[in-house]
Amino acid sequence: MSEQTPLYSDTVNWIGTTLSIAVVVIILIIFFIIIKATTDDSDKHSEMKKYVEALFGGSPQASDKQKKEEEARAREAERVVKELGPFEDTCPACHTLVTDRHIDCPSCGLRLL
Repeated sequence: MSEQTPLYSDTVNWIGTTLSIAVVVIILIIFFIIIKATTDDSDKHSEMKKYVEALFGGSPQASDKQKKEEEARAREAERVVKELGPFEDTCPACHTLVTDRHIDCPSCGLRLL
């Protein structure tokens, strides 16, 4: 039987392997640089942050909108508490008497508001 010659030499295999590993390493380095730049607190890369937030995390206006909604909910809760006035009720977990002044149950520590 005749022996077949290899289609590619060992040199080509090593070059291909090295190039593919180099490409993967370069991509990882680029990802690392982008993540580091976008999580930095300085305004050095603010434009890149805007692009990344637009692509993955929404816009900065969305986070401001969420904060405003949370503040509105907190104000509404305070208004409802003021309208209700003082009250006494039992804790749903341990059935200890709690009042409107308790944020956490004095007995079991359950968050009440």
